[in-house]
Parts: sequence; structure tokens; C-alpha cells
Amino acid sequence: MSELVTLNVGGKLYTTSLATLTRYPDSMLGAMFSGTMPTKKDSHGNCFIDRDGKIFRHVLNFLRTSNLDLPDDYKEMKLLKREADFYQVQPLLEVLKEKEAEMSTHEKNAMLNITLDQKMQTVHFTVREAPQIYSLSSSNMDVFTANIFCTSGLFLNKLGTKLCYFFNGNLSTVCSELEDPNHVVLQWVATVDGLPEEEYTRQALKRLWVLPANKQINSFRVFVEEILKIAMSDGFCVDSTHPDSSDFMNNKIIRLTRYSHSTDFEVHRNWLAITHSLPVSQWYYEATSEWTLDYPPLFAWFEYGLSHIAKYFDKEMLVIQHLNHASPATVLFQRLSVILTDIVFIYTNRHLEGALVFAVLLNLKHIYLYVAPAYGIYLLRSYCFTKSAPGSVTSGAVPALSLQESLMAVDNRRDAGIFIILTTTGHLSLFPLIFTAPEQPIKILLMLLFTIYSLASLQRLFRKEGSLLSWLEAVYLTGLVPLEVFCEVVYPLTSWQQTLPFLPLLLTSVYCALGITYSFFKLYLSMLTEPEGMQKRKDQ
Repeated sequence: MSELVTLNVGGKLYTTSLATLTRYPDSMLGAMFSGTMPTKKDSHGNCFIDRDGKIFRHVLNFLRTSNLDLPDDYKEMKLLKREADFYQVQPLLEVLKEKEAEMSTHEKNAMLNITLDQKMQTVHFTVREAPQIYSLSSSNMDVFTANIFCTSGLFLNKLGTKLCYFFNGNLSTVCSELEDPNHVVLQWVATVDGLPEEEYTRQALKRLWVLPANKQINSFRVFVEEILKIAMSDGFCVDSTHPDSSDFMNNKIIRLTRYSHSTDFEVHRNWLAITHSLPVSQWYYEATSEWTLDYPPLFAWFEYGLSHIAKYFDKEMLVIQHLNHASPATVLFQRLSVILTDIVFIYTNRHLEGALVFAVLLNLKHIYLYVAPAYGIYLLRSYCFTKSAPGSVTSGAVPALSLQESLMAVDNRRDAGIFIILTTTGHLSLFPLIFTAPEQPIKILLMLLFTIYSLASLQRLFRKEGSLLSWLEAVYLTGLVPLEVFCEVVYPLTSWQQTLPFLPLLLTSVYCALGITYSFFKLYLSMLTEPEGMQKRKDQ
């Protein structure tokens, strides 16, 4: 049995095994307890570490199990990350990075749903008219109920700090009512003329106020107005389909949504800022954001040109340190620049113009090399050797070509086989880009459904002509299964995760590249050797 060790971490004692503390030799704890780093002792001879003792339990549990189990409403993620960085437990830092990404996405994409209900309630009370003389009176009052659900626990907590109950002469925030981080039910009454103040306390009637305006909420209309102010200042917007925005204030069910922009949005904002703010010599070395400039120089100069237009929309987007800046003016500029660029690059429909634009594309984005051979052959056949109708510039990347090949897959068995190989390998090659834990089952399930359905449908379509795939092609595609099992299941359990972090991407890219290259070669061969089939497709 491994030797037991007692640690004093910031005054809290922990007892664990030496094997647990040295599980990751490259960590600070591994160095401390392997003898390569000196340790301090407290008065009882325990190893002393002057760090947060409460947080250390999560670090220790990770060392024991290699799993990080945190409650859903855990609010000390930054502190835990700081401690993990101090102890230099790299696997824990990687898990924390994934969790931060998940939490960030979850918080940025949120839904706020409020169901409102109002009823009339009669209250009876006594009124003192003179000494020893009391009269029984009654009054009708509005009782309001708001059932609030929000997928963002942080926003609901923020809302709870701005809404207060007034009861027994005191204001108390609604936060005290938050037993569920995503759900709260508010109930309050309107102030009634003639009802003595002590009756509100005696009959447990709460009134609702909003801070910092210090304003009482006596109607649903005022409540909705205040909720909208708070929610929209936090990035929410009115759901355009529910309820009817034309009669928003009179609805009893209100839904607001908040969504994050795609990764490309921040990528291009950062590149605009880099090219606008720095000299050319620093463009490819700036690393404030994780989205460093990695496109060819022509694209960098393209961003530089756009940045001089962007400054008239919002200068703040051109500050490198303003990560994830997404003002309405920035969003408008990004959308307009994409639309106008697409018009230029997509709707060029003459051979020579198309060739010029495609040459520009090659220098803007190297991924267009994928289809350069196919486009070159297309030009030779349709322009140089024949004077046929105008063509169009083929889009870059595997998914785009897969879409085009899907149209030809129903034409003959050969193209159907090419489609199966190209889409299967092309889709799996994207797996390393979809890496968070919640996305794993989704991407695998969607790919399996697509592949099985495509294979079954096309095989049935050409059942009289034989199998779509040769035995060698079938063996290659079957090899994708053990590859994926190794990358997603086996690899995370090995020490290679620390020493060879690039291995899954390398194996997936190389293996899928073989299939994609083979598909392209087979497609080019088909185009060169089957002129009738080519002409038929063109006519279609």
C-alpha cells in the first residue's frame, strides 16, 4: 500500500496517498513529493502549503479520479483555475478550459421565459375609528404571480439582486427566494388605498420594488417594462415568434432570448484589430487572442482594407484588447462585409472573370487548393476545348464539394461510391474541431445517421448494378471505426495526452486525407474518361 501523507493546505488538513500526489510527475505536487522540490512543515510535522484549503479538495479529488465533478451552480471557477495553475496539474487545467468553454456558451446562449398570472383577492380588516370603536372593512386587491425560468443562472441571480420584496417595513432582495438557480416564482400585491400598513404584515402580503430606481411595481405593465430594461441590458432580445411582438405588453407569456455569435465573428474582429493597430512585422506574432492571424498575406491586407471602413462603424472593435466585442454597429459591419464579398465571389459567372476570382481566392484562403485541380479541368473542358455556356466558381472545402457531389450521386453508381467515401471521410475529418464533451455523442450520432441513410438509399437505387464500394474501399471506411475509438476513448486514458497532444488530430487528418484524395482522384478520372456523362451532368 502506498505511503500516507497528511497535508496542511491553508489550515485545512488532508490525508492521501503518496501515489495520488505523484500521479502527474510534471506537476508541482509531483515534484514536491518525489523529492525534487523542498517542502515546508507545520508544527505537527505535516507538509504545509500556503494556498486555499477549501479549493484544494477539488484538486485532490481530480488527482484521485481524473474527473472533475462540480455542482451546477459552482461559482468559484476562476479561483479553482488559479489553484490548478499554481499546482501545475496540466490535465486539470485542460478540463477546466473545456468547462469554461461550455459554461461560456451556456451563458451566452440563454432563454428567459416568464408566465404571468393576475387575480383579485378580497382582504378583510378592522379599522379603528375611535377609542374602543372598531369597524370591519374589506377591500379588493390585485395579486400578481410571475413564474420565471431562465437557462442562465447568472442572469437570474442578477435579476434577483434588482428585485426586492417590501415586507414588515424592510426591503429584501429576491435572491433569498432562489432555491433553484434557474427557476423562481414571485408573488406580490399592489398597494391598496385605505389598507393599514400593519395589515400587510399581519396577512403576509408582500409588495415588489425594483432597484436602483426604487420604484414600486403595482401592475404587470410596469413589471414587464422593468424586466425588459434589465434583460436587454444583459444582451437579451424579444423572441420574434413568441409572443406576438405587436402586442407584447399585454401577453401573459413572455420569452426573451440571448445568443452568441459564431467563432468566425470574433476571429475576423480580432484580425481587423491586428491589421489596423499594428505594423506589418507584428501581424503574425500578435497573440492576445487565441484566434491569431493565420491566413495568407493577401487576406491580411484584405482585413487591413476593411478595417479602414470598420472605423466609421465602431472604433472600439479595432482595439486588440476588446475581446468578444459585439456592439450593434460591429454586427452590422460584419454582416454587410460578408454579404458584399459574397456577391463579388459567388455571382461571377463568366469563365475568365471566374478564373481571375478563383486565383484571388487561392491567395486569400489556402483551403481552396482542394478544388483547384477540379476547377482547372473544368476550365480546360468547358472553355479551352469547347465554347459552352458560362460556368461558375466552385466553392472551396470538403463540405461544399460533398454537396455538389450529392447531386451527381443519384446519376450513376460510380459517383454514388465517390459520394459515400468523400462525405464519410470529409465529415469525420471535422471531428477534431468539435471537441467538447457534450458535442461528442451529437456529432457521432449525426454522422452515423447520415452515413447509414446515404449508403442504404444509394445502394437501393443501384441495387441492380452491384455494390457501391469495392472491397478495398469498404475496408478503408471500416478502418474509420477503430480510428475514432482510439482518438475518443483510448487516447484520453493514456499518458500521450500530455506528451503528444496533437496525435488525434494528426491521425484523423492523415487517414481522412487518404480517402479525400482518393475520392478527388477518382472524380477527376471520371470527368476525363466519361465525356458523355460529363456533358449530361452539365446539361442537367
